[in-house]
Amino acid sequence: MPTSGAPVGVVGLGSMGSGVFELLVERGWNVRGCDRAAAVRAAFAERGHSVEPDFAAWCRDVDAIVLSLPSRGAVASVVCGDATRPGLAMCVKRGCLVIDCSTTTPGMARRAAAALRERGADYLDAPVSGGAASARSGTLTMMLAGSEAVRTRGSALIGDMTKRVIFFDEVGEAQVAKLLNNLLVAVHLRALGEASAIAQRWGVEEESLLSAVNASSGRSAVSEVNFPRWILNDAFDSGFSMKLMRKDVEAAMDLAREGVYGDHEDGEGLDAERFPLLAKTGELWCDSLTRLDDEADFNRMGRLGGSSR
Repeated sequence: MPTSGAPVGVVGLGSMGSGVFELLVERGWNVRGCDRAAAVRAAFAERGHSVEPDFAAWCRDVDAIVLSLPSRGAVASVVCGDATRPGLAMCVKRGCLVIDCSTTTPGMARRAAAALRERGADYLDAPVSGGAASARSGTLTMMLAGSEAVRTRGSALIGDMTKRVIFFDEVGEAQVAKLLNNLLVAVHLRALGEASAIAQRWGVEEESLLSAVNASSGRSAVSEVNFPRWILNDAFDSGFSMKLMRKDVEAAMDLAREGVYGDHEDGEGLDAERFPLLAKTGELWCDSLTRLDDEADFNRMGRLGGSSR
């Protein structure tokens, strides 16, 4: 069982992974990092951390590995390998625990779990919510799927990374929950943006509207957190991009098209036409590419609802 001071790897040092890396170092873990981006490695070197371009340098020595990767393609490459390098499933030591905090798809989570199982390693489907600031402070919410025995193995590490953990039984189920959570955020951002535009046309200040909504039944994390923290002040620096949210919205649509696990055993996938709000949400986020590029902060979607600001 990995404990504080034991060697732990973090693969993927973007805004979330870098926060997890620095938090674990602060809390006494012996952390090894990996990121292919030279600029990322240089930034860590300036802070006194040695980060490798490839996990092959340390993957046989660590007891646990945290993945914080941007897409299912990245997870597939890291776990299963590609033309440029072998995957973790080919080189981690037997008994290693891989905690996958990436948001991908249920099918990818099950594929990663199966590949690692063949190596004698364990896998936890563990997407997180809360953003870069929560990653750095250890206050993430984690949606965690895997056997109770494997979850217990990772409890010390997970406890240092999170404030709250929601448990699911089967690998893949946590990804379903995370994708649908992000779908609701996508809906709420656009809906509140439009509501704000209407309020302003009636002379109601956004701050006043938010005060009313947040004291009433229409509130959401978007009204309580996103608008005050990143939108009203035009900060737009949450660390989560339009590209990432578009990817998650599309993946949520795939859940509806294909069935809960992407390969529903009776072959009868869920038709997106049964979900008009989901279909329209997907259309709006896809069409937003003409006004917001991939690198824009995803909260800017809250300003595409006709606001005069």
